[in-house]
Amino acid sequence: MSFPPARARGTTAVLVLLVVSSARAEDAPRLLDEPAASAQKEAEAALKNLLKAEYSAAKKADGAQALAKKLLQYGGAEKSNAGQRYVCFREARDFAAKAGDPKTALAAIDAMAASFKVDALEMKRATLDTTRRVTRSATAVGAAAREYAPLIDGAVAADRYDLAARLAADFVSAAEKAKLDPLVAEANARKKEVRDIKA
Repeated sequence: MSFPPARARGTTAVLVLLVVSSARAEDAPRLLDEPAASAQKEAEAALKNLLKAEYSAAKKADGAQALAKKLLQYGGAEKSNAGQRYVCFREARDFAAKAGDPKTALAAIDAMAASFKVDALEMKRATLDTTRRVTRSATAVGAAAREYAPLIDGAVAADRYDLAARLAADFVSAAEKAKLDPLVAEANARKKEVRDIKA
């Protein structure tokens, strides 16, 4: 079996990489702009009409958590109406955050970011901040605190050091509120690490 000269092989490899990269770029989903306020308002009204009982039950934490999970499912199943899909994820995020369910809230943000142009890291920071402030459950605050480390890693990887610093400070506050000494120690270590990297 004969091979092309080394120089030709190199050129061929570059061309293959360019074709593969182009194909991947074409295969990547095109993110949508955030729907207009009027479209969101209309979609929210439709959801509240469809899920009257669930929205009524959401006045309590367990009802809010159940509604958040249902809305997350609805959003994932909605393929044709972008406004409806966005509002499902937005409402799921907000209800889960207030119910002290950070995992569902962050899952809603990930789902939103897969379809729409949003700042997922900043949105996750704000969402965890809501959970940390509104919930009185040490368990829920502890669950929120444990979500900070991967977000800090993501912010550092994106060279967003100011955001990483804010996340690290929030991590310390959440860990202290949860009164989990090992987590407090980890949070303080991450805060110092981010400060050193930023410097």
